[in-house]
Amino acid sequence: MEPSEEIRRVVIRFFEALRDGDEEAVSNRISRQPGFERFGTDAVEWWQDGEAAARVWIQVMRETDGYPWRLVGDVHAMSEGSVGWAGGRAEFDASEGAVELRFTCVLHLEHGEWKLVQWHGSVPSSNEEHGFFITKSVDEIADAVSE
Repeated sequence: MEPSEEIRRVVIRFFEALRDGDEEAVSNRISRQPGFERFGTDAVEWWQDGEAAARVWIQVMRETDGYPWRLVGDVHAMSEGSVGWAGGRAEFDASEGAVELRFTCVLHLEHGEWKLVQWHGSVPSSNEEHGFFITKSVDEIADAVSE
């Protein structure tokens, strides 16, 4: 495994295409191979078909005049051979203020082009909101041991 500037740039361009409403660029970046999977932020957003996922992404771009989000910080990207992956954070403006989005994705090199084969987006919430009172950091472990 090694850091991948190429994957980082591909993912940033994909975000820009979504933001700018570039339907062709979005559609061309998504794999149509078996095994594609996308999870959105809503509980019903789950696609296992690249064509269906592309159609939904494009429809949302039309409804919102481009996705209203911006990257926050950098995209962390790695690769190994013909597979790459990335993760990062974005935010978008909502009526209640800025909302954070976290994402991860996996890309596969298909005929010289990096194509998205997996995407997962989530709006973070605390474990406690869902009744999970569990360790979340190494610092918490160190504090527990030192008590």
